[in-house]
Amino acid sequence: MKKIFHLILIFTMGLTTMATTIEFQLKTSTDVSDVYITGNLEQLGKWDPSKIRMKKDNGTFFYKISLDDCSKDIEYKYTLGNWNSVEKDKEFNDVPNHIIKFTELIGKNKFVRTDEINVFGNKDKKIKSSLTGNFDSFLLFNYKIIVYLPPDYEKNLKKDYPLLIMHDGQNLFDQATAFGGNEWNCDESAQDLIKRNVIKPLIIAGIYNRGSKRMIDYTPTFDKNIDAGGKGDVYLDFIVKRLLPYLKLKFRISDDGLSIGGSSLGGLISLYSMIKYPDTFKNIMAISPSVWWDDKYILKNIKKTSSRIWLDIGTLEGDIIKDDVSQACLDARDLYKKMKNIGCDVFYKEYKGERHNESSWSKRFPEILEFFYKRK
Repeated sequence: MKKIFHLILIFTMGLTTMATTIEFQLKTSTDVSDVYITGNLEQLGKWDPSKIRMKKDNGTFFYKISLDDCSKDIEYKYTLGNWNSVEKDKEFNDVPNHIIKFTELIGKNKFVRTDEINVFGNKDKKIKSSLTGNFDSFLLFNYKIIVYLPPDYEKNLKKDYPLLIMHDGQNLFDQATAFGGNEWNCDESAQDLIKRNVIKPLIIAGIYNRGSKRMIDYTPTFDKNIDAGGKGDVYLDFIVKRLLPYLKLKFRISDDGLSIGGSSLGGLISLYSMIKYPDTFKNIMAISPSVWWDDKYILKNIKKTSSRIWLDIGTLEGDIIKDDVSQACLDARDLYKKMKNIGCDVFYKEYKGERHNESSWSKRFPEILEFFYKRK
């Protein structure tokens, strides 16, 4: 009987000490450039919220560790780099640690855990509104719309203004609604450039994203690699057939060209508008577009239109793969080459050292406004 017990003990110890590769995968609809994992192991940073930055591929964050000793449970959480931005539930309540039981690892040389987190941060952190200028807002077909009006809008009642429609409206004007409190400062930039007579006055309409439905709205196809997306046609139909007519009725909008723009997936759907509505948008702002989506669908299917296009990328967006350049940057270069080859009117710029976040986009937004709306 003792021999049998000893055999069982030796066998169990052998299984639990087998080298095991554990891959943590995180899917999120939240538009973030960096996500960190931390936990109770040295390989997970020993609860340091900013030590282990996950890699990103096709919209999924991942991180791998290898353990020789799998004799205790693994506990971990996801953050955006500090404990103020730790993962929460949809009501912003604290959530318990994720746990991988050591018994789940017995006899395995590879183990994959996939989590989905869509909320980070603290709703009790009060941030003051930073809106600058004149605004209107309303709800249309379950989309919240915020509209920036130029300084002279109420003075020149017979004057019409060009319209710029932008995605992720909650991030454009107000730090109180922006992701992580970091806004684009679109209102401050427009106010400054207009008052200094650098650009023509314009109206900017921001469409709030719908949280967990953002990926669905902002993507042209279903991406089987991440099992998500594909309702971009419906979203663009809403913009062209519902929102645009309403804006023209409510505000004094000129016929001097319609513009559309956004970043990340917002840049992707803006580029897709050239395919879906090739004669509608005069100007396209494709800021850090998600070229990777659905095996680079947009790269393969982009078509020439008469639109004038701004295309940009930060050199540190995503994981660096060669010579301090990321895959996202290489993808943007390929897209630019393709667009030039088919005859598009496209301007391309790379921002050295810039990452995939609101702060980076805020810094270059004045340059983009000047590119499209500069006074002649």
